[in-house]
Amino acid sequence: MAESIRLQKTVFMCAPSGFISIALDSNDDFSQLIRAILSEPDQLQHLLDIGLDPNATNDNGDTALMLAVRAGNLQMVKALLRHGAEVNAQNQQLETALRLGASQGRLDLVQTLIKHGADVNKADGKGTTPLIAAVKGRYKEMVRLLVSSGAVIDHSDQYGLTAVSHAVSQNDVQLLEMLLDAGGNPNATDRYRCNALIRAADAGRDAIVQSLLLHGADVHAPTKYGDTALIFASQFCQASTVQLLIQCGAKVDHVNDRGETALLCAADRAKADVIEVLVNAGSNPNHQKWDGNTALMCAARRGCDVVREIVKSGAILDLTNHSGNTALIIGATWGSFDTVVCLVEAGAQIEVRNNEGETAVMSAARCNRNRAVVYLLRSGAKVDLIHNDTTLNTVLMYVCRFCLLDTIIFLLHSRTPDDLLINHVNRSGHSALTYACVSDMFEAVRLLLAAGACVNVRTNTDDTPLTLAAKHASLGVVRSLVEAGALVNASNKEGFTCLHNAVRRDKPEIVEYLLSKGAHVTSEIHLATWLGNRKLVQILVQNGAAPSIQSIHNLLVRCDLQSSSSLRNSLNAMSVDNMPCYWGEQSPLCLALQQGLADVARFFIHNWFLSWFDVVSLPFLLEIHGYLEEKNLKDCIHILDTLSSQPWRLKTLSFVATSARVGYGPDRAENIRRTHLPDSFQRRLQFRDSSAYVLEEDWKFLDVCF
Repeated sequence: MAESIRLQKTVFMCAPSGFISIALDSNDDFSQLIRAILSEPDQLQHLLDIGLDPNATNDNGDTALMLAVRAGNLQMVKALLRHGAEVNAQNQQLETALRLGASQGRLDLVQTLIKHGADVNKADGKGTTPLIAAVKGRYKEMVRLLVSSGAVIDHSDQYGLTAVSHAVSQNDVQLLEMLLDAGGNPNATDRYRCNALIRAADAGRDAIVQSLLLHGADVHAPTKYGDTALIFASQFCQASTVQLLIQCGAKVDHVNDRGETALLCAADRAKADVIEVLVNAGSNPNHQKWDGNTALMCAARRGCDVVREIVKSGAILDLTNHSGNTALIIGATWGSFDTVVCLVEAGAQIEVRNNEGETAVMSAARCNRNRAVVYLLRSGAKVDLIHNDTTLNTVLMYVCRFCLLDTIIFLLHSRTPDDLLINHVNRSGHSALTYACVSDMFEAVRLLLAAGACVNVRTNTDDTPLTLAAKHASLGVVRSLVEAGALVNASNKEGFTCLHNAVRRDKPEIVEYLLSKGAHVTSEIHLATWLGNRKLVQILVQNGAAPSIQSIHNLLVRCDLQSSSSLRNSLNAMSVDNMPCYWGEQSPLCLALQQGLADVARFFIHNWFLSWFDVVSLPFLLEIHGYLEEKNLKDCIHILDTLSSQPWRLKTLSFVATSARVGYGPDRAENIRRTHLPDSFQRRLQFRDSSAYVLEEDWKFLDVCF
């Protein structure tokens, strides 16, 4: 044998069509053989004749024979075998040349290897024998050859699967029957004690199931979890297959480890035709699994056809599961409208309550199922019930919460207020009216008020229907509440009134309406200024706002920043670290300057909407001046410098005093007239809206001359 030295490792990558990459810069026996196999096949015989080792291997343990088989070259395989190649050699994956040939379906290669003594039962590292490999590839002639050559049909791989099991997985009836006729065991089980019949039923392969039954498969054998072939077939196979299993002796009421029978599983899969077969075979429709559910309860989730089949079998309609739910409650919650109708017409009790005190109509209302709610109400369902869960809601509260307007109208027209528990409050303090306000249902609010709903009921946060409506609803809802006697100045625990909520949500039409109805203005002017909403600022100034001093810190802490993106963006735009006075008490003018709202600041000045703070303190707040310079807010700096000038301060003291004396309410003009002020004062103190200052030069320069 020629002497050789291995220079480096050789790496091989093979595809079904041959090699796609290989390192050939080594001169050892194996590399020379592979070079001959790949590119110089005529030299292979010569290399073997001069003594190259036919059993040389690469680092993976592959021999030249294995690679010749992979390459599909019969002549090279024969040449290697003639020169003593080990036919049963295994690589690191324990693959043999025969195992590789069987996977490729090369009948000629496999015949040659078997003739030279290849072991037909030698498995690889995964337990795959040549026969299993051939079955996976659905090579029928290869399977026939291996079986006739002594292959063990019932050998199992690492998963406990035999050739018969793999034939079932391939859904090949002809291949399966070939193995069974050759003596394959139809009852061999895998590591989960699952036999071929169960695997076929689980996959819904009816023809395979029938073939296994004809070859003696055990219909009673359960898996490790207690499931039988009938339980699987009831979920995935046709009714004819289920019928065949029953005819072969399958137990229709066998119970698995979860307490399920075949009928329960069929109901859960909405297999109406299978249910009919099982019921006719005597399956118990009232069996309850571990959670107390029956086949009828499972069917109530799936469809009317399934429910109808089980009802015909004599199922008890009002059995309850461990949660106290009946099939009707389940159908009203998760099923279809037709399912609810089917159960009621069959005689199901409407008033049964589950463990939380919930009835079918309450459950339907909670799940926003309008048709079911109306049908149950027309069928006589009671509504004077309280859901004894964490909410304590009533039917009326649920339909108001989920905006079921047609149902609300039906309830209010067909039931008395007492029946509806119209003023009942839940654990959050909400009533049907508060939910209707939050949902912005004008017609529902109007009807509830007409039926006697309390207009000033308070939630746990002290919100009234009006404060909620100002935040969530339209003007029509707000107007209905006020006309019904809602308190326009009621505040919640955070101190927010309906006016405050309307300002926060930028609803000028509601703001104007509330002001016309006597709403008091407090910190709303500061909030509108902070938001930079000139329209709201003008409305508030014109309707009673005063240039009072407010704690901005308290205002921001109380505000729900998440409810207003503009509010949140305004806050983010401020540099609080560079503004140490920002969190103190401030006037509207001071806040407008800090926000860089020069036009709003001018609006305040032109209307003498000023406080003593603006004349005495504001000019000396150096932090504000520094902040404006840092932000390069030149217009605001100009206004602040003007306020700081001695002429301005002297001239405005009298105007601030006079303005405070005449007040800031809607009667301001009348008060000015009655005080007999000089014409210049009267002219200056009259309200002037922003439309009077639309010209650029009017807004650019601050004219403080009298």
